[in-house]
Amino acid sequence: RAGLPVRGPVLDAADNAGRYLTLMRVDKKAEAGEIRFVLIDGPGRAVVRPAPDEVVRQVIDRCCA
Repeated sequence: RAGLPVRGPVLDAADNAGRYLTLMRVDKKAEAGEIRFVLIDGPGRAVVRPAPDEVVRQVIDRCCA
């Protein structure tokens, strides 16, 4: 309804997920190269959790296909 994108852009036709992983490892939430996500645990409660590369890769492959 709002016209927002529902798929991520393709960054690298040969290895799109790999390119995203590379960029995510230098994000401010990453720690020692480990990708981490900020999740909502309740109203006003955010938690930071690590995300295994393989899980992130699978999600990227599905969202950017």
